[in-house]
Amino acid sequence: MQHNQEVQLIAYHIWEEQGHPHGHDVEHWLKAEAVWQEKQAPAAPPIQHVAVPRKAASDSQAKSARTQPRPFGQMSRTPSGNHGGIMSD
Repeated sequence: MQHNQEVQLIAYHIWEEQGHPHGHDVEHWLKAEAVWQEKQAPAAPPIQHVAVPRKAASDSQAKSARTQPRPFGQMSRTPSGNHGGIMSD
C-alpha cells in the first residue's frame, strides 16, 4: 500500500473513532501522518544499565556525615538531667 493510501486509511479510522465530526479533516490527516511515521520508525534499541562505581568519601566528607543532626525520633542513649530517665537529644 502506498504512503498516501495508508495515511488516508488511518485518518478515516480516526474520523470514525471521533464520531464523524465535520471540519477536522486536516487535524485527522496530520494525526494520521504522525501515526504512520511512528509505525515506520525502527524500534529503539533497549537501554543498557551500567553500574557506576561509587567514589570513596574523603576524610572531611566522612567527618561531616558524622556531625550531621540525627533525624527526629533518634534519641541519645544517655539520660540528661533529672527527668525520670527520659532520654533526649
